[in-house]
Amino acid sequence: MASVINELLSPLENIQVETLSRSLQEEHPHLIIFESSNTSDGTQDQLLSFLRECNDNIPVIAVTNKPNYQKAIGLLRAGLKDYINLSNEKSKLYRQVESYFKAWQKEQEKKAFRDFTKNTYDFSQIIGNSPHIQQVLDILKKVIDTENVTVLVRGETGTGKELIAKAIHYNSSNSKNPFVEIACTAIPDTLLESELFGYEKGAFTDARDKKAGLFEIAGKGTIFLDEIGDITPVIQSKLLKVIEEKKFRRLGSLQDIPVHARIISATGVNLEQMVDAGKFRRDLYYRLNVVPIELPSLRQRKEDIPILANHFLQQFNKQYEKEVDGFSQGAIDFLTEYSWPGNVRELKHSIERAVLLVEHGFIEDTHFSIKNNSNTIDKKQSHTDNNNYITFNLPIANATMEDAERQLVKKILHHTRGNKTNAAQIMKISRPKLDRIIKRNQKYLQ
Repeated sequence: MASVINELLSPLENIQVETLSRSLQEEHPHLIIFESSNTSDGTQDQLLSFLRECNDNIPVIAVTNKPNYQKAIGLLRAGLKDYINLSNEKSKLYRQVESYFKAWQKEQEKKAFRDFTKNTYDFSQIIGNSPHIQQVLDILKKVIDTENVTVLVRGETGTGKELIAKAIHYNSSNSKNPFVEIACTAIPDTLLESELFGYEKGAFTDARDKKAGLFEIAGKGTIFLDEIGDITPVIQSKLLKVIEEKKFRRLGSLQDIPVHARIISATGVNLEQMVDAGKFRRDLYYRLNVVPIELPSLRQRKEDIPILANHFLQQFNKQYEKEVDGFSQGAIDFLTEYSWPGNVRELKHSIERAVLLVEHGFIEDTHFSIKNNSNTIDKKQSHTDNNNYITFNLPIANATMEDAERQLVKKILHHTRGNKTNAAQIMKISRPKLDRIIKRNQKYLQ
């Protein structure tokens, strides 16, 4: 343990309040053990009360070779954690110290994790000086301490929607509580309800035990619903009820569970168009969109690209123990000219590859062109190059949207050599959504 004041193992009444106060300030103890005498002048009780006033979280244990249980009762009433007879309870003292030590270790681990996450998702990690990013930061600073308001984060794939959600949580007053997230497209519709709300034992065939849902696990923390635009009308209805009534029930239960968590949603689709098309509930949209945060694409804030590139360069230099000096002017020109369909995520991965390729010196524009790689970024490629276009033919008499979707997916997967992540970025949809399209049209995509 960081500090156990064994110096107090002289009789407590011999210690002056000033000495005790100074020891508390200098040592910052996490456990205090003192020898208890059988005096009846009340000094021990007074000093114990003083300890409680200074820091009620420090456990205090009294030890003695001459137990006086009447005295013990008085000390316990004054706030003593335990009274131990050393003549026959030494093992109990060892167990107590070990127990407090483990509790202290666990608390230190929690504190280290909180510090790490706060630093990782501090607003300083939202890189950029562009007006778009400054506007986002202004909104974040206003919303972090308004715990009950719902937030909708919008932006293309790779713009950092998850980063924004975690920045809100870990910079707010509820940061000590859980942050739970779920990708709404990654879970089958039939399971999403049980994941969100949990279920009771026997609620359905495979419900062998009771399970808490994510709303319950989040407690007073934050629940992050990614790709909210992909949830079904049934889940939309249930989610609306949760937001309006601030309570829910596990599947198979009759007991209401209150909701205290902040709800943050994210989407890369146009919810207004979905509302107009009848695919998304208008009332739920308004409930989720109380505080909208629109994340700009990287091509909308090109002035931030050099700043982001240098940030990622420092990050990967440290990660891979490299000493790459920086970027040539040609590399900077290339980075700012490229359209970045995958946004910040694509830029980050490109910088990572470049750092791995460069042994020393500066990153050149040629380091962003990797032969036979579907991620190739080639400055020399003409904007009118046929490789930048996809064409396919459909008979106009029988053409359907489903046919067009199949043809488009098939062509793009061929272009990316089967790389689904890159295909999803080109189509500006999430990877889970692409997986669902492929599964739905599997027999046509062979």
